[in-house]
Amino acid sequence: MSANNRAYFLIAVMASVAFGAGLTVAAPAQTAAAVPEPVPVPAAGAAPAADATPAAGAVPAADAAPAPVTPAAIAVSFIDLQAFDDDLNAQLGKAGEQAVEVEFYSAVSPNQIPPRVERRLAAVRKEGGRVGIVQPQANSSTRSIGAAIGLFSGLWNFMKTFEAAATERAMVRSVKDRDADIVLGRDEQGAVFIRKIVFKKRPPAETSTPKQG
Repeated sequence: MSANNRAYFLIAVMASVAFGAGLTVAAPAQTAAAVPEPVPVPAAGAAPAADATPAAGAVPAADAAPAPVTPAAIAVSFIDLQAFDDDLNAQLGKAGEQAVEVEFYSAVSPNQIPPRVERRLAAVRKEGGRVGIVQPQANSSTRSIGAAIGLFSGLWNFMKTFEAAATERAMVRSVKDRDADIVLGRDEQGAVFIRKIVFKKRPPAETSTPKQG
């Protein structure tokens, strides 16, 4: 047998031996698919801490009710005409909780209150209201008009005259639930003047029977 034939023979024998022994090439191992972690379920009756719903009726701090706002006052400018009385009666009649302020175009001395305004203040007193004096800003206390009656010498002279005319009766009705503050100011020369007169809603606790005569 030639050398080449021997070589071919040995190769064939080796292949047969390997085949007979059942040798196989192992396939690469497959990686098992990852299984997701199960999501934990809260126990019965347990409320999630992070997503807890506010209890019924609970008001968040940010949504707390705002403080009540005082309504702006209604301003009426004084002019010595019957139209002023009619306008002031109408404004007081519809003001509700609002204050009504009488403003003056020029300085008015406390000793020279216009008769129309003086009668209105007397009507407040007749209906059981309080007439106060608010001092200038440097001395801003409020005191009853009874302590400064000398400033308004003619105020009480009108107390007996209200039932005579329809206009006077309307004036009385307009202030039946009002107090009045005479707000004073002081000019650069130190003279005191009336800045405005404020007719404000009388507190319910202070409502009383109108004063007689």
